[in-house]
Amino acid sequence: MIPNQPGMSNEPKVDPMVQELSTAFAASVQAGQKPEEVVMSFMEQNVDQEVIVQALVVAGYDQNSLAVLFENIKKMSEPGPADAEQV
Repeated sequence: MIPNQPGMSNEPKVDPMVQELSTAFAASVQAGQKPEEVVMSFMEQNVDQEVIVQALVVAGYDQNSLAVLFENIKKMSEPGPADAEQV
């Protein structure tokens, strides 16, 4: 095996767990699930949030999209006062 020399490859090494989550995330969203629901299911499976974030970056999310996504998840998971839609 040839050792990696600087400049040989620009591809960052992606953790297999991150790659697997990224693929599962993309497949679930393509199948019609909301991104928030997919991430919440990962969290329910006790997947490390840092790994989830890395997987979403691999899936194409930028910092702003991640912030919005996690803000939505936070709102969805908080039992708050009933919204007008829920009444």
